[in-house]
Amino acid sequence: MFLMMLIMSLPLLGLGLFDVLPFWTALIAYLAALGFFAVNQCLMMGAMRLPVRTGPEKMAGTRAAVLDWHGNTGQVIREGEIWQAESKDKRSFVRGQRVAISRMSGLRLFVEPAPDQTRKTSLNGGNRVLAVEAGYCNRKLSL
Repeated sequence: MFLMMLIMSLPLLGLGLFDVLPFWTALIAYLAALGFFAVNQCLMMGAMRLPVRTGPEKMAGTRAAVLDWHGNTGQVIREGEIWQAESKDKRSFVRGQRVAISRMSGLRLFVEPAPDQTRKTSLNGGNRVLAVEAGYCNRKLSL
């Protein structure tokens, strides 16, 4: 935070150079600081336009695999993390079934059946190993 405030105030701090340095030296140093400030601002604005990579906004629309399900609630795994889940429309799921995450409320995911079953999942007994096979990707995630 301090670094950000320092960078934002570079143009103002640079004006002090004109009091201690000869004019042309101060002008070159000030323009260099101003250029650094402008490049930094462009990079920050570009970073703010990037798509969301984390948080509840990213969870909606992604897929998970069912670990355990009883009635309307259960546990699903997504990217190696186990989440509490609830069926959006009071459905029951079986272990290993792929589900789509419709939304997130607190630490609970609301899921519905995945629209396509192009990925195959299997759970290995009590070891809780999830094997994901998706075309080019064959990997095992150990829990």
